[in-house]
Amino acid sequence: MSIFFSISIGLLLSWFCQIRSVEAELSANVVYELLSTRIDNVIRENNNLKSELKETKADLQKQIKTEAKLLRKMLDDENAHMKETRMACEQKFNSFQLELLNDLNAMNISIQTTVGKLEKINFRTNTCMAVITMLQAVENKLRSVSTKQDRQEDTFFNQISALSRRISVEEARKVAFSARLTKKQSYYGKSERIVFDEVIYSYGGGYSSSTGIFTAPKSGTYLFTYNIQSSHLGVAHVILIIDGTMTTRALVEKGRYHTGGNVGIGYVWKGEKVWLQTSNIEDKYYIWPYRTTFNGILID
Repeated sequence: MSIFFSISIGLLLSWFCQIRSVEAELSANVVYELLSTRIDNVIRENNNLKSELKETKADLQKQIKTEAKLLRKMLDDENAHMKETRMACEQKFNSFQLELLNDLNAMNISIQTTVGKLEKINFRTNTCMAVITMLQAVENKLRSVSTKQDRQEDTFFNQISALSRRISVEEARKVAFSARLTKKQSYYGKSERIVFDEVIYSYGGGYSSSTGIFTAPKSGTYLFTYNIQSSHLGVAHVILIIDGTMTTRALVEKGRYHTGGNVGIGYVWKGEKVWLQTSNIEDKYYIWPYRTTFNGILID
């Protein structure tokens, strides 16, 4: 208020000085009226400012009261919430305390004294430490065993692989056949090839039941066996031929149930032929079927 009043007085003095510089013919009454009018305006503005300040103060007081009420309500609500929370916590604590007491009572049934409890806890602790140590030792042992097992598995796998390769090689080398004569024929002429028409077993191929010739699919040492049965009409005399060369012979005397045979062994190159044929001595040879067989196998 004093500031505004001071400003107003200053303005009046300024105007007053200006008035004095005006023409001299202005009378004192005119100056007085001018000053009175200005003072009235200043007083009126001062009153307006007071009124505005009063209203502003009233509004501020009203706003402060409203905010104070809101704050009071918020505090009351917060206190109520805190009270409810405290009551809920107390209930939970009481419930937990009751459960804890029940648990302690149940423990007291099995443990007679506090010393017994401590001793049992100590014993359990020591036992746990021992178990942990044991588990660590077992884990280390398992790691060692696992590492050893991995090495053994690798070794075993390598052995299996080598054996598998060896078996594959052996299977690839394996050649064998067995054939039997079932077709009846009155007699066989001189140097006539015997066709064993029924194949009993064949591995690796090579034998033809239509020609009676075995063609070696692989080079190697072969073992050949043959069994001949003669008839009551005459003798049976056969020769094992390997690549056109006569090797072993079998001579069976005349008789329905007479049998005889022989074995031949030799190195046969791939593609060479092996068969059985009659001798070139007699014109007729009598060979009975079924018990007459021809067999061969690669042995090396």
